[in-house]
Amino acid sequence: MTTSNNTLTRSQMMHKVGNVPVIGYTFALQLKQPMYSRDTVLNAALRQGFDTKEFPEPTKRNSFKNAMRAQMKLKKESEKILHFVEETATGVIFQIDRKVLENVSLWGSSSDGGETQIETKSASYQKELQVVYDKTSDRVICDSAEVLQAVYKLLGVYMESYTKLTLTRYILNLLERNTSFVPYIKGTGVYFVPAHNRTYLDKIVEFMYDLDNCTNTVLCEIPDLPNAQEAIAASTTEKFADMRRDQETEILKFVEESAQMTERMKENRLTDIAKRGEVIRNYEILLNKELRQASKSLKATELMVKNFYKYGTITNPFQAIVDENKDNAEAIQRIKDSVPDDVLELLDFS
Repeated sequence: MTTSNNTLTRSQMMHKVGNVPVIGYTFALQLKQPMYSRDTVLNAALRQGFDTKEFPEPTKRNSFKNAMRAQMKLKKESEKILHFVEETATGVIFQIDRKVLENVSLWGSSSDGGETQIETKSASYQKELQVVYDKTSDRVICDSAEVLQAVYKLLGVYMESYTKLTLTRYILNLLERNTSFVPYIKGTGVYFVPAHNRTYLDKIVEFMYDLDNCTNTVLCEIPDLPNAQEAIAASTTEKFADMRRDQETEILKFVEESAQMTERMKENRLTDIAKRGEVIRNYEILLNKELRQASKSLKATELMVKNFYKYGTITNPFQAIVDENKDNAEAIQRIKDSVPDDVLELLDFS
């Protein structure tokens, strides 16, 4: 995510469309094709100046899973069902079973009260064959040569392609790292990007157009009006609440696994938190709103991680003293005067 936004004023964050101040744009990612050749994607990314590392090579593990599901769709045999068995450190196992129906009598409770008995059918499954991706030898193994050949052919296709779902995820990752975008209406696939990120958003739109050779998203201007500000503020705080819940889960995981983490990994974790804080601060300026609760939550999350780095616990040992004296201005001032700066910055006086 860019850091230069910290110095922008509200007027610099705004655009005008027909002399109407615009705070940003809504858009949806609507890729048209079910799959995209990786070479096509990388060439389009280079034309927009995107780092091709943002589009990693498909893994054989994921390609195998996609190939198995695609093979079953191609077969279209209603009596055969693909079951995922398990994935372990050594392999991924799928099983193709044949569904067997049997006439049975069902005796049970009825929605209109009382007990009743009806004639119905029961389904059971008989194993037809198994297909396994052996991670240790990087091989696909099947007890049917015909199925193996068909799956391996599809595997080659998926190894050189991205599904629409995967490519959409990579595009969202680009937006998250380079703009202050948030879901406009949660769960709809419609997003909001502030006006000062318009240049990067245009690159994303051109990238998508290049892939489908047609218009596949529409930008809608959001005017700088009170109801629009309220809507964007609500979306922003909801997005941050989700991020904070995820972060708290990561912190607990971090506490358990920190002994195995490198200093670089720890620094990256804190950097991610700082980037999320930048998003909140930018929206405070843009919307002329004081998203105090979100900012307070951000500070609390930052302090949890920083305290762990310093003390090995997510709670600062000096915080209890501060909390006990919050109503005593003189005591608080004495604490601020006497505590070293590197400890002071880890305390919450709000």
